[in-house]
Amino acid sequence: MHSMLKSFVFLIFFPCAVFGGNLIFNGSFELGTEGFGNLRTLRPDTNPDLKFRYPQVEKKRHANGKPILKIDNQVAEYWAFHSRDFRLEAGKTYTLSGNLKSSVSGYPLAVVVYSVDIQNKWRVHYEAFKVQTEWRRYEWSFTADHTETYHLQLRGQEQTPLAAVTLEVNDLRLVEKNSASPDRLTGAVVPRKLLCEYPAERSVTVDLKLHNPLASRIDDTVTVVAADDDTGEERFRTDLPVSLPAGGTAALKFDLPLTHYGTMRISGSTKSTSDIIEQYVSVIGKYERKAVDFGKDF
Repeated sequence: MHSMLKSFVFLIFFPCAVFGGNLIFNGSFELGTEGFGNLRTLRPDTNPDLKFRYPQVEKKRHANGKPILKIDNQVAEYWAFHSRDFRLEAGKTYTLSGNLKSSVSGYPLAVVVYSVDIQNKWRVHYEAFKVQTEWRRYEWSFTADHTETYHLQLRGQEQTPLAAVTLEVNDLRLVEKNSASPDRLTGAVVPRKLLCEYPAERSVTVDLKLHNPLASRIDDTVTVVAADDDTGEERFRTDLPVSLPAGGTAALKFDLPLTHYGTMRISGSTKSTSDIIEQYVSVIGKYERKAVDFGKDF
């Protein structure tokens, strides 16, 4: 049996949104891979450099005009692709759909909607698609049996041997069946550095990625606030005007001043309904060795 080295990338899942429309944050991938996490088990026998292959948004677009996410698994490793959390209500029926294409005909793709509570109790809705080598839209409906916070997971079905495959994904949607709830402005706060050294660094550049999935223009203002994650004290605030046509995207840039050690939570909000993922920046200082006077320093 080949030895395996496990490598994990975790997404920090923030409190879930309770809006209508598409429950999968950034299911169109217009914001890149923001809102998703990826897990892989690296195989030294097929991947001797132990290279972690991240899902990538391709430059080309699908015929529907939306981006394509490529999951490269030509090294035949175990992989799993996870969404941000969302809330489902007991007794309601939901429909998951998406465009899929595989380099292997009939590739078995596991589609899992799951929840894990603090007692480690799992609730799982499961379906399997046989993904073909041409683009097709796949659809699955299920009824939630508990009101809980859930995630979506896509992964190759466990099989021996694991398949060497490239999977392409486009326009993932999870909606309440027969619901007319609209989509909303989505966004992500993306600092260019998550760990900064003060006072050598006095600011960090932050990108605010935004997407308008609506069929109408959005004119609004995004209020960005950075607060100390421990005390809640506000450290920074700015208003960024945004004007996005239907289907449009934008990346707004600002500099966040660094004035204190610790961790700042950066969040964004608008007057209209929106869903913007917050993020954190940690600020540390360089340790300098020196004598300690226990009578004065403590």
